[in-house]
Amino acid sequence: MNKLFNKEKILFIHENFKIIKNNIIWIHHPITEDLINVKVEESNRDYLIVSILKDSDYYGQPNFKIKKTQVLGIK
Repeated sequence: MNKLFNKEKILFIHENFKIIKNNIIWIHHPITEDLINVKVEESNRDYLIVSILKDSDYYGQPNFKIKKTQVLGIK
């Protein structure tokens, strides 16, 4: 299988996402791997602290930290 991007290109793309506080983003849930929307509470260069939205099945879980490379899209 041929890869579209190498590791450096993917990291460049993710580092240039303009993700700011209160953005809604798509990620895979860290444990169940379900596709969910989360709200960005804090954004640093390498990682994000996100919270689960109220309308999600996972609402009530504590905020958690993810790497920016885990972001699948910005809503």
